[in-house]
Amino acid sequence: MVTSRMIRGRWSVSPLREAKALLGVLKQEGLTGKGFIAAFEKYSVRLLGYSRGDMARLYRQQTGRELSDYILIQRGDKVVRDHELEAERVVLRRVLLRSVAARSTSYDPNRSFVS
Repeated sequence: MVTSRMIRGRWSVSPLREAKALLGVLKQEGLTGKGFIAAFEKYSVRLLGYSRGDMARLYRQQTGRELSDYILIQRGDKVVRDHELEAERVVLRRVLLRSVAARSTSYDPNRSFVS
C-alpha cells in the first residue's frame, strides 16, 4: 500500500513568516487575483527585503514544490480567516500606509494603499 504524504511549507520560518504577514495585509485590503500577486511582489522587496524568488527558494527547500500564485493566494486567505499574526499585520499595515503617504502629496487615509 502506497500512501502519499503532503509536505507543508513552514510559514513560521523567515522570510516566509514576513511574507505571511504581508499576504494577510494585502488580502485585508481586498485584493484578489493578479492584483494581489503584483502587489505582493512589489511590496515584498520594498518592505521586507525579500524577493518572491528568495521566498520560492526557501519554500522549494522545505517542500520540493514551486511557490505558485495559487499557494500565495491560499496563504493570504488563511492568514485572514484564522487571524494569524494579528499584531504583525497591524505594524506592517502602518508601515505600508506611511510608505504610500510619503510618496503621495494628496494622500487620502480612507483610500486603499495598494494601487
